[in-house]
Amino acid sequence: GPYRATWASHDDYLNDLLTFLFHAMNYDPQYGADLETRGDWLVSGDDFVDAVDRATFHELLAICRMPLFRLQLIMVATADRNDGIHDAIANNYAGALEPWKKIYEETIAARGFRLRNGITMDQFANILAAITEGFAVRHLGDPAAEVAGDEPAGNLAGMAVLAMMNSYLEPVDEPSGLTLRELFESRAYAPPPEDDGGPT
Repeated sequence: GPYRATWASHDDYLNDLLTFLFHAMNYDPQYGADLETRGDWLVSGDDFVDAVDRATFHELLAICRMPLFRLQLIMVATADRNDGIHDAIANNYAGALEPWKKIYEETIAARGFRLRNGITMDQFANILAAITEGFAVRHLGDPAAEVAGDEPAGNLAGMAVLAMMNSYLEPVDEPSGLTLRELFESRAYAPPPEDDGGPT
């Protein structure tokens, strides 16, 4: 057809197609408003733990409803040697995580925390994204596992996010100065002495 001369190769066609599909205009416009709402919960909600549960629960369900998330899963599975697919997915993450990083920065400051030594905001955001998307894949593949649950309180993704925040946030007025690894090593118990077989 007349369009065959537009792209030099099949990979060039895929790269342009993915650039279009992952463009911001193809996201549900309601998602942006919902993201702001979840950000407000985290920054100024009455109960921080409840806010984490609510935000995580609704974000998980929103991701599961996104056709572009399912498309991304397919593209990840086929991206073995196509750098264009990797680039498209990387650009998609860069755009998607930027507003979340701002929310995290505002939340951490408003709640009187700071990032523990040894972790950056980019790493913090990537870990939270990986947790949420991992649970989304689990929920999509096996809804009966009740990963999301029926209500925000106690959903497994929220539990994982709380554990991560508990590990990588510390009070701004009482910082330990330790990395998580150093803190864990300082609390780890020494292994019990080996039994020499003598009388007890």
